[in-house]
Amino acid sequence: MAGDALILAVASRSRNLELMRGLLDEAGYRVLTADDVEEFDALLQEADGVSLAVLDIDGFTTEIWARCERLQSLGVPILVLAKRLPSGVRQKALSIGARQLLEKPVRKGELRQSVQTLVTVH
Repeated sequence: MAGDALILAVASRSRNLELMRGLLDEAGYRVLTADDVEEFDALLQEADGVSLAVLDIDGFTTEIWARCERLQSLGVPILVLAKRLPSGVRQKALSIGARQLLEKPVRKGELRQSVQTLVTVH
């Protein structure tokens, strides 16, 4: 159920984070947000109960992958968003536990459906 699911939304660009949060709020999810790796690290310390992580990786360095590995070790499914997903990035994302990858721009309905599917499966 959406109301029971806690989503971790991460994006380096505040506008993208606002859009993600708005969409997830509208769908009835509880949402935690981070716009830098320090905030992301802090949220990872309290990751119990997180149903899904939605990560917009644009604007982050490769240090984002270590955080994804932590999510994977906690059993948290990951949805990766990026403007471009060349094969190297796709392979890395999948190797650290990404369950789905979407290239931006992403339609609201597509993102909403992906989140719902991943939360339901988890």
